[in-house]
Amino acid sequence: MINFKNKKRIIVATVSTLLLAGSLGGAVFATQKTDIVKKDVLMTEKVETYNSIEKTIGENKRNTASVTEQQAVDIARESIKTIFDVEINNSEYTLETEYFDKSKNEQSYEGKSIWTVYFSKTQPVPSESPIDFKSVFIDAETGEILSMSSKNSSDPKASQVLSQEAATSMVTEFVQAKELTKGAAIKDIQVNTKNAKKVMVVELKLDNGKGITVLINSTTNKIVAWQSRIDA
Repeated sequence: MINFKNKKRIIVATVSTLLLAGSLGGAVFATQKTDIVKKDVLMTEKVETYNSIEKTIGENKRNTASVTEQQAVDIARESIKTIFDVEINNSEYTLETEYFDKSKNEQSYEGKSIWTVYFSKTQPVPSESPIDFKSVFIDAETGEILSMSSKNSSDPKASQVLSQEAATSMVTEFVQAKELTKGAAIKDIQVNTKNAKKVMVVELKLDNGKGITVLINSTTNKIVAWQSRIDA
């Protein structure tokens, strides 16, 4: 038989144990919470450090490219004037440049370090139209233009559908007049009309193992882009 004093001691001991357990549990929970916070902080610091290192590496590679950023911009301005007959000036266009190191460039122009130069119109355009722009992709080692594109929302709609024969003649005259073949002869021309309602794709094969792809906007019947390529 347990007397009152012993019973009181047991109750006190039990309550003390529960309070201690609660305190320990709270302490454990608080410790776990603190650990989680510390881990989150450490993870954030690691990510920030990694991004900082990546940025530094990217900037270093960008700064050691054979073609400088300013040279790329100059090449782009001159080529847009020559190819698309458009004078780029600072009052009408905003400039954006990006550099892609060959180690990170796994899509277009794989194995090449490239500069991309974008000029977009600063003046308002109709809300239903995309922003007018000109873009140039440049080999960062050689300065060679890899591709160009142009969008001008003020171009008038064509009065008739462009035939394949007319597209072939237009592209042939274009690449020769702009010296895009660089002296190579055209071996073959194929006109792809799969998406002819929007764009006609004209593929040229040259006798030097290279090729050129030219895009014609089917709404305006104007050449809006071209890209050099190496044929297999």
